[in-house]
Amino acid sequence: MSGWIGVVDHPFFAVTGPEGKFTLKGLPPGKYTIEVWQERCAPASREIEIGGQDPPAMEFRLDLRKD
Repeated sequence: MSGWIGVVDHPFFAVTGPEGKFTLKGLPPGKYTIEVWQERCAPASREIEIGGQDPPAMEFRLDLRKD
């Protein structure tokens, strides 16, 4: 068994549900970097800008590490 702890200096994070989906709610307007991580894959990130509307859906595909 293993466990991971993520310490962040803001309240905006999510854990995926059974289908691998997540939602970040309440982000104030601005530019953000969204990063996803899975212990057997290389992390992936994307820049997003939040305005007055709901943010668009994003899709990430993670690559398995070769080590």
